This record gives sequence, structure tokens and C-alpha cells, in this order.
Amino acid sequence: MEHLRWVISKLAQPGNWRYGKPTDKASCIHEALLPWRSMTEEELAQIFSPGQLAALGRDPLPEAEKEKDRELVRRIPSILGRVGYTVIRLEGGK
Repeated sequence: MEHLRWVISKLAQPGNWRYGKPTDKASCIHEALLPWRSMTEEELAQIFSPGQLAALGRDPLPEAEKEKDRELVRRIPSILGRVGYTVIRLEGGK
């Protein structure tokens, strides 16, 4: 979910961001504008708008890039703790 949030956020920024290699921020090209996993066009169309689909690459995100997202999510409790919040598990939650 973090990667999906990032992709949608990046595509909403000014500059018409799009997938490409190598990443070139000045040209609004980013090599991580990819789906998390391999998906059919039909699956992608259920998540992304036509404009977003046109800017998105089709290969699944490489494992090294996935690990960056995982690490950020692992750090959320610490980040929130620094500003006085606590993460708690709700009863019956996973």
C-alpha cells in the first residue's frame, strides 16, 4: 500500500511524471513508477486512471525497491513516537 500511495502521489505532482530509466528528476522520469507486482492490464485499470496508466511502467517493482517501502513502513511507529503518538493494535486486528 505504501508503494501504491507513493506512485499515485508522484503522478499527481506537476511535471507529468512518467516511468523511465534511469531516474531523471529534472525530466520527471522515475524508474520506480511500476506496479508492486505483475498485473494484467485489467487489474491495473481497476486501480489507476487512464492518465496514470499511460505514465506507469508495466514490469513489477524490483525487490530492492520493495525493500525501501518495507523499511519505511517498519519505521512508522518510531516516526510517530517522535511527535508524541503511539501505535496500538486494536482488539481483533491483525
